[in-house]
Amino acid sequence: MKWLSNLISKVGENPLFIAFMAHSMFAYFVVSLFSGLHQYMAAAVCLIVFGIKEFWFDLHYEENPPQTFMDSAEDFFGYCAGIALALFIAYKQL
Repeated sequence: MKWLSNLISKVGENPLFIAFMAHSMFAYFVVSLFSGLHQYMAAAVCLIVFGIKEFWFDLHYEENPPQTFMDSAEDFFGYCAGIALALFIAYKQL
């Protein structure tokens, strides 16, 4: 079992992984608040809002450290993963 705790500690120290998971879980919880057709509408609105937040707001106003396009893309794909997970789980529960 020591190999498992070593793997978790190595992954847990990676700031990119932590940021990806934080963005994914936030998007998952936001979209999971809705059900049915409203969940798909919430997912579409979230994609637009998160896209504007990452590719416009963060690039212009996040200064410490300054964001690059790749930083914003990684964060946005984290949001997309969370939205996809929420929609997949909702689909499987039908």
